Amino acid sequence: MTRLFIDTLKVVAFEWFIKLPVGSIKKWADLENLFLGRFFEDDIKISVPTLLATEQKKEESIKAFEERFQSIALRCPSGMTQSTLVETCRHNLQATLLTQIGVTQSRT
Repeated sequence: MTRLFIDTLKVVAFEWFIKLPVGSIKKWADLENLFLGRFFEDDIKISVPTLLATEQKKEESIKAFEERFQSIALRCPSGMTQSTLVETCRHNLQATLLTQIGVTQSRT
């Protein structure tokens, strides 16, 4: 069962899994507890306004922000499409960073 579960892990979850210390999983319950502790810290639902207000922190890398945003988005029953979530995440990157990489922030 563990092998089947591991085969379903994508990007962030798979990277987390391969970085686990050797020997940290001895039985299914170990994997279950570690996984739930990392990706489902609580059952609190995130509101759409909270998701939309989630911005990149000053010293936060793009990768760390994307992972944090994705984790928050998973707890938001918004019904947003994947493309809308990606655009929201991009929009919430630091404006100075977007300028440096040649992307302009959309203004409404």
